[in-house]
Formats: sequence, structure tokens, C-alpha cells
Amino acid sequence: MSARRQTQANENVVNGMMATTSADSTVMVRKEDLAVITKWVKHDLFDKVMFLYNRSEDLKVNNPLYHKFVKECSDKLIGLKNGDDSDRYKSLYCQALWMEANAKKNRLIDNGLASRRSSVYAGMQNRFNGKSSLFTNPFLPNKNLFYVRLSYGLIVAFLLFAIQIYALGVLCRA
Repeated sequence: MSARRQTQANENVVNGMMATTSADSTVMVRKEDLAVITKWVKHDLFDKVMFLYNRSEDLKVNNPLYHKFVKECSDKLIGLKNGDDSDRYKSLYCQALWMEANAKKNRLIDNGLASRRSSVYAGMQNRFNGKSSLFTNPFLPNKNLFYVRLSYGLIVAFLLFAIQIYALGVLCRA
């Protein structure tokens, strides 16, 4: 092989490596932007939208959720900072990112809202379990006198039932 062909082959390898590195960095930027969307869904969007009632309509481009995403996340997206400053590039990048986030294999919006709901429910359950043990003896460390676990719902239901029985008795007497 001549020296000229060898240098040309080395340049192609270097250019190929640079292209691969550039593609890898693009993929990494896209993943970081998808992580920004996930964080936005769990922290900001959940406060306003807890459920998607009509998934196909709610997650379309140019619907209110999409506009809220563009308004609140456009300054956080790395892909917008690295690309052109044109409005067309920004809108196309946001649309492509939104469509990728809502693709069947990702579903970042659905999964983010569901995981946040689950964590809220788990927190409520843990808080309830901490308050539901009644009549414990503070002097006996592991031996409770009356370890009763009643849910507040059952207590309220019992009280409502008792009030209804009392009201029924008053109405029957009258």
C-alpha cells in the first residue's frame, strides 16, 4: 500500500470515529433531554395533571400539555442549546422529543405520572400505618396491651352507621 493510500485510510478511520463520536453525543443529549422530560412530569406536571383521561388526545402535539412542556422545559433542554437558534429548529426538535417520549416503547408521560401516583399512595399508606396503632403501652417495649389497627375509613363508616341508626330510631318514634 502506498503512503498516500495509507494516510487516506487513516483519515477515513478518524472521520468514521468522529462521526461515531458525534452520533454517540447526539444520543446522549437526547437521553438527557428525555430525563429532563421525566423529571418535569414527576415534579411539575403531576401537580396540575394527575391522570390522562384520553391518552391519544392529551398527548398530541399542539395540545395544552405539549405547549406546557415547551413553555416550561425549553430552557432546560440541552439539544436546543446545542442546535440552531432558529424557531423552526426549536419547534421541530421539541416535537420530535415529545413524540419520542410518548412512543410505545418509552411512554415517559404515562409512566412518570403512574410512578408519582404510586409514591404518593405509598406515602399516604405509610403515614396512615404510623398513626393507626392505638392503645399501646409505652412501658412495655414490645408487648402492647391492645394493639388495634383500625382504619380511619372503618371508624368513619361505623360512626355514620351509628348516626343513621340513631336517626332512624328518632324518625320511627315521631
